[in-house]
Amino acid sequence: MKKYNRNTIKNKRAISEVVGYVLLISITIALSVLVFAWLKFYVNVEESEKCPEGVNLVIKSYNCSTNLGGRMEIVLQNKGLFSIAGFSLKVNDAPNATIGVHELSSGETSMLLPPGNETTLSYTFSNFNGISEGTITLIEVQPIVKTIDKNSLLHCGNVATQKVVCN
Repeated sequence: MKKYNRNTIKNKRAISEVVGYVLLISITIALSVLVFAWLKFYVNVEESEKCPEGVNLVIKSYNCSTNLGGRMEIVLQNKGLFSIAGFSLKVNDAPNATIGVHELSSGETSMLLPPGNETTLSYTFSNFNGISEGTITLIEVQPIVKTIDKNSLLHCGNVATQKVVCN
């Protein structure tokens, strides 16, 4: 009959805990490798098309009037090197706003805006859903260009913003 002393029993417990942790870590690493391989297959790794460097749509001026039901005119100018196919125009009514929240127009315009040209947009305050007269504090415009193959539109990352004070 073999006798076990206390040190032998403690050593066996210590070894079984180490084996348990090694198994736990090994299973975790194996699962993470499987998830990585699945995500690499699942996610499209092709780089998306980007806007050309010379795209620049700016807010040249604005006129905001609360008289006669409220009206806002915005003049956009293409100061870039490429024609603009459209734009996304947003406004905000929060004080100290930094981004536009309420979308006024988005998508392709009926005509291209060539470099150096400008266009005037006119809105009444009834166009601004949930915004009362004179409370607009910010205008934001994001240019949209046609892709190289001319089959789709591309929203550019450069956004022009303008703080607004309505009279």
